[in-house]
Amino acid sequence: MPQQCSDLLGEGYTGVWPACTYNHDPEEIDLTRLPEHPSGEDWSMYFDAYDPTKQEMAERDAVTDISQLQDIWSLQSGQLGEAWELQKGQIGENWGLKRGELGWGAGLGLGEARRTGIGAKNKSKMAFSGTAEGMQRLAESNVMGNYERGLKAGKTAYEQALESGQMGYEQALATGELGLTQGITDIYQQLGQDIYGYVEDWEDYQRDTRNMLYGSGLDWSKEEQQPTLTCDQQGMQTCPDGTCAP
Repeated sequence: MPQQCSDLLGEGYTGVWPACTYNHDPEEIDLTRLPEHPSGEDWSMYFDAYDPTKQEMAERDAVTDISQLQDIWSLQSGQLGEAWELQKGQIGENWGLKRGELGWGAGLGLGEARRTGIGAKNKSKMAFSGTAEGMQRLAESNVMGNYERGLKAGKTAYEQALESGQMGYEQALATGELGLTQGITDIYQQLGQDIYGYVEDWEDYQRDTRNMLYGSGLDWSKEEQQPTLTCDQQGMQTCPDGTCAP
């Protein structure tokens, strides 16, 4: 069942695992909360828009790192598969040699039992031929019993070796897959932390600018129009050019 990135990595992540992307909308500065400038100046010119360059670079780097992890695991998993195939071939070859040895040994045992039986018959002539045949059959039965037990034990060892090797291969695959998943998760989490840091730095800078404007000490009240006084009212004389002089 597909897993949502937000369920695995937290708020801010979108998409279906492992194709996750991180999005964060920076906090906007509320310009309406600033005092009105006497001249009606737009205070927005003092605030910088969020620059996504660092975020985009971090996202590209994360994609590259994930791709490299996946390439490395693809190579390693292929090597694990090749090694297991070689191991299976060696196990099968060893079992084949063991079966051949058992068959060769059984053949020697049967031949020896028959030669012993024939020799006993020749020595006993007709009187003890029945006993000699019984001894031969018993010897042959022992040889075949040992052969069958050897086959059974060898087959059990062969199957156990295959099962153990298969389990080791599957465990190695599971460990590798877990490492890949954890590595990708770590990259996405670090990306989220980096982007959060970029946004937080931007927000802090905007707040500092806002606080500077609040504490600038400027008179935010509307300026009153001062009346224009004549030279006489100022206790001065009017010059020909219209200026006032003492």
